[in-house]
Amino acid sequence: ASPKCESAPFDKTEGNYWMSVDQYVGGIEHAVMHLLYSRFFHKVMRDLGLVDSDEPFKRLLTQGMVVAHSFHCKTHGYIPPAETQNGKCPHCQAELAVKVDKMSKSKKNGIDPDEMVKKYGADTVRVFMLFAAPPEKDLEWSDTGIEGAARFLRRIFQLALKNFEELKNSDPKSLKLENLSKSGAEINKIIHKTIKKVTEDFTLEYRFNTGIAFLMEYLN
Repeated sequence: ASPKCESAPFDKTEGNYWMSVDQYVGGIEHAVMHLLYSRFFHKVMRDLGLVDSDEPFKRLLTQGMVVAHSFHCKTHGYIPPAETQNGKCPHCQAELAVKVDKMSKSKKNGIDPDEMVKKYGADTVRVFMLFAAPPEKDLEWSDTGIEGAARFLRRIFQLALKNFEELKNSDPKSLKLENLSKSGAEINKIIHKTIKKVTEDFTLEYRFNTGIAFLMEYLN
């Protein structure tokens, strides 16, 4: 809040300016750690007169986990998905127990984000993760889902490229609504509905998946 203050934990004016935090985003596993501790310390500081606010955070969003299929052999433990052989253990050919688990190193079901970014690009990975599930729900990793996000972004790029010269030479300020054709007026209406919906979903409701769905509908 005030890193240059040397006479107190923080300057009260600056502390009141920065606190309470507008939005806290964290996993459910942090509810009895970070959240509990920060609320405890904040209320102690309030009682001491160091801050004026009652709570450290105004709003909480508890995000879901990223989950994926895990494969377990009774003899050899967890097997990485890429090493399984038609649902069998590559070491002893026993049938593997398959279930959906939180991605983790111990379950060997993690996806390396660097590999995904290298293959598809960071924007595709972001779009897939935001579109696959609401932020408060678990997100099940899906190779077909990330392919779909890549196709969506490719279509946007190709549409812009195909109309590049027309877009480059157009002047939005010269657009006269009364001169629009019937289909042009309909598209203009859809543009404004999309702007309103995406703005609300992204900045107020944090429903990124429905905002992206509207963008997909708009592209169509």
